[in-house]
Amino acid sequence: MIVSSAIKVIQDGKVPILVEGLRHCNCFDKIHDMGINRPFEEIQGFLTDNGVFMDRETAFMYAMIAKQIVYPIKFGTLYSEDLW
Repeated sequence: MIVSSAIKVIQDGKVPILVEGLRHCNCFDKIHDMGINRPFEEIQGFLTDNGVFMDRETAFMYAMIAKQIVYPIKFGTLYSEDLW
């Protein structure tokens, strides 16, 4: 089951940092609070209840199979608005 929004941040080729929040904007607030400034690469996605990170497209299929969403905003791409 999808339990939170998440962003994987990669800066200067370092080990990715995973930041989670209710919505992706909350993740960006946390990234800013951590002192991480652009430029950085980001992969927006979601976390499952098992702690697995999935990008928006993979999470969409996962959430559809789990019957977490019925009426997606944009088919094929998961948005937190599709879930909560």
